[in-house]
Order: sequence, then C-alpha cells, then structure tokens
Amino acid sequence: MMVDRLTRNLRVLLRTNGIMAELHLRAAVARTSLNILAGLVACFGLLMLDIALFFVLEDLWGRISAAAAIGFGNLALALLLVLVAGLFHPGRELELAQEVHDTAMQAVLDDVRQAPLLASGLLKNPLDAAISGLIGHLAAALIKHLKS
Repeated sequence: MMVDRLTRNLRVLLRTNGIMAELHLRAAVARTSLNILAGLVACFGLLMLDIALFFVLEDLWGRISAAAAIGFGNLALALLLVLVAGLFHPGRELELAQEVHDTAMQAVLDDVRQAPLLASGLLKNPLDAAISGLIGHLAAALIKHLKS
C-alpha cells in the first residue's frame, strides 16, 4: 500500500539524517581534539625546548632577538597543527548515507506526487478525502522541514 511505502521511506529518510549528523559530529570532535592538542603542544610541550633554545640564542643574537625567534617558531608549529586538523572529514560513510538519503527523499516525493492520483479512484466518502489531503499536506511539510 502507498501509505506503508511512504512511511517506510520517511523512516529511512529520518535514519539517514541521523547517521549523517552523527558522522559530521564525529569529524567535528576529531578536529576539535586535534586543535586542543595543538594548543597544548604550543603552550606546554615546547616550554623546556624554548628555554634551552633561548639560552643558546641569547649568546648569539641577544635577549630580544632570541625571544622573538622562539615565539615565531612556536606560532608556526601551532599553525601547522591547526592546518593538519582541518584535513579530517567524515569520509566515505557520509557519501553512502547521502546516497541513501537522496534515494529516500526521491521516493517520498514520488509517493506524495502520486497520492492524489491513487486516492481519487479509491476514496468513497468525503471523510476519506479530507484525511488523504491532510496526510499529503503533512508529508509535504515534513519533507520541506527535512530539506532545510
């Protein structure tokens, strides 16, 4: 029956939306974790190396030049780690979920378009027509909401 198929397609659509949201969340957590790690490395991991390098460069360049060189080196390393963190993306699972989502969306749209044609031959009384029209409008509104 068409209503069963429409319900099944809406369930698939909702499930794939959940999967896609979870995959985006995982990628965001991975990026955030690496950004936090980059911050920790920039702040604490290089402290002892900075002190040692400062003492070496202080004799060669003076205090101000040595401190500036070490500061710029730390900023460059932190920038490199942030750029590497930006390379993480959801991957192939998102592509598969997007395909299933698009297929389910197309099936739901096809069902909604066919509903008035099928209902016109099957309906016997005005109450059935009102319920059918309401279901069609609710399904269209749900699809519009899911697209946004």
